[in-house]
Amino acid sequence: MREIPKYMISLIIVTKTTGGEIMKENLKKVYEVFPWKMRPGEREAHVRFEYLVKLFKEIIDFPEKIHILDIAAGSGIAGVAMMKAAEERGAETSLCATDVREDDLKWVHEWADLAGVSGDVETIAIDASKVHEIGEIFDVAILWGNSTPHFSPDHLLKVFSSVALTIKDTGIFLVEEIDRTFRVFLTRGYKDFLVKGENAVSIHSGYDHTTSMFIRKLYKLPGFEYVSDMRVKMWDTPTVAAFGKTLFRNVKIVWSHEHGGKKCGDVIIMKDPRKNIASEIVEFK
Repeated sequence: MREIPKYMISLIIVTKTTGGEIMKENLKKVYEVFPWKMRPGEREAHVRFEYLVKLFKEIIDFPEKIHILDIAAGSGIAGVAMMKAAEERGAETSLCATDVREDDLKWVHEWADLAGVSGDVETIAIDASKVHEIGEIFDVAILWGNSTPHFSPDHLLKVFSSVALTIKDTGIFLVEEIDRTFRVFLTRGYKDFLVKGENAVSIHSGYDHTTSMFIRKLYKLPGFEYVSDMRVKMWDTPTVAAFGKTLFRNVKIVWSHEHGGKKCGDVIIMKDPRKNIASEIVEFK
C-alpha cells in the first residue's frame, strides 16, 4: 500500500471540517468578532441600507406582488431593503430570510420595523444549498454582502441549483460580488497577517487544494485569543457569473461603476432558471 504524504493527510483532515455543524459553529464565532456593519443600530449599516433601497428600485421591475428570498441573509439588511424598495413602487411584499446563523436572524424583524415595511417577514435557519427544501416559490432571490467567499466551488454550484429550483420561471436571482483577484492579489497582494478592524486579526494557515479555499486563523484582540479557523474562497465577478450561466439562461452583470456605488459591489442578475439541470445537481453528494 502506497504511503500517503504528510501534507496529503493534512489536507484530508481539513477538508472534513468544511460543512455541517462545524461550519455553522465556525461562522458564528467569526461573525462575533468581525467588524462588518450590518445591524440596525450601526450608522454605516443605515447608510448601506438606504443605498440598497435606491439601487433595487433602479435595477428591478417589481411585480404587483413579490415574495423575496434572502439567502445567507445575516441581519436581513438586503432583504428588507428590497421590501422597502418594492413597497415604495407600490408592490405587496413578503420576505423569507435564511442563514445557518440563527443569532443574526434575530435582527431581521428589527430592520423591518425600522424600515416601516408592511409585508410579512419570516426567518429560517438553513444551509444556503438547501433553500429548495423550504417548499416555497419566490419571485426574487438574493445572495448579498460578503457571502460567496464562504462557499467552495461545489457548494456554490449547489446553492445556485437550489435557488434555480425555488424561484419562478419568471423569477430573478441577484448576487452581489467583487473581483477579489484584482482587489486582493493584484492591488494589495495576499497578506499572511491582516488586521480586522479594532478587535481582530487573521493569519494565513494553509490552502486546501481539494476545495481551492484559503485557511486563515482568526484571533481576538486584546490578548490574541484564538477564535476560529476561517475558510475563504477568493471569487471574482466573471467566474461567479459563469457559474450562474450553468443554471440560468439569462445572466448579466451591472458593474459597480455603472451604478456608482461605493456601498455595493457588482450585481449579477440571473433569470430563466434551468430547473432540469438544477434538480440533478442538488442530488450530488
